[in-house]
Amino acid sequence: SACNDKIGVRDQESISLFSADGIFLNKFRQYSSTINFLFGKDRIYYSSANLTSDCLLTVFDLEGKALSPLYKKNIWISKGDLTTKNAFREKLVYDGYVWSDDRYLYYVYRYLGLIEKISFFGEMVQRNDISESLGENSQYKSNLNNRILIKSDELKLDKGSAGCLELFLDSYLEGRYIYLLMSQYNALSDSPIPKIDIRRIDLNDLTVSSCVSVELGKKEWLSNLCVMRVNGKLIYIVDLKSEEGLSLYEIRESDDQEP
Repeated sequence: SACNDKIGVRDQESISLFSADGIFLNKFRQYSSTINFLFGKDRIYYSSANLTSDCLLTVFDLEGKALSPLYKKNIWISKGDLTTKNAFREKLVYDGYVWSDDRYLYYVYRYLGLIEKISFFGEMVQRNDISESLGENSQYKSNLNNRILIKSDELKLDKGSAGCLELFLDSYLEGRYIYLLMSQYNALSDSPIPKIDIRRIDLNDLTVSSCVSVELGKKEWLSNLCVMRVNGKLIYIVDLKSEEGLSLYEIRESDDQEP
């Protein structure tokens, strides 16, 4: 995550800060499993799977000092049961991405298909279930994940897996939209989806519209998404893994603004 002339990079236990030309500046450790973080306005907005806290987002300064809890969990709370299964359940329930357009924070839930608009005071402004708007496949996955993670009394694991299915692989905020890189697994037909499928969420009303779709080969798999505007036109950049290795796939807008 980048802001001004600094870049924040996270691993499983820490966040490191670098200058824009790659010079190491600082590093601070966190001892709870990081879900995601956002670096902005000399603050770090950090979400973690921590069963001992009822807070989803915490604000840190650039030295790693916790300034304040920001946003309380409101979907599932462990009720103090510090078990391995509950830790796994919490990581899946709150797995998502935090973004900001400098007016609000936005949290997108990868397994539940929810998006929340949050004020910088930690108040929920709006919530929308976007799973139905993403299609039957995503609606099926969302319903399945809700049964497993929210409605069941006990999380049941099969060979270490809870059986949950992600709705999308990655997200990215550009302008007044959040873009979602959709999963390549069709749960309804138990088959792969050989295409790049990117949907966009309008930040004004948190509604979804299809953005771009590109057919791929049967053995090409996606992972990460970046969206940027260059000379007034959008460029979508996706990591693509194939039998030949890892490469970048670019989709550019034409002069009529269509990808």
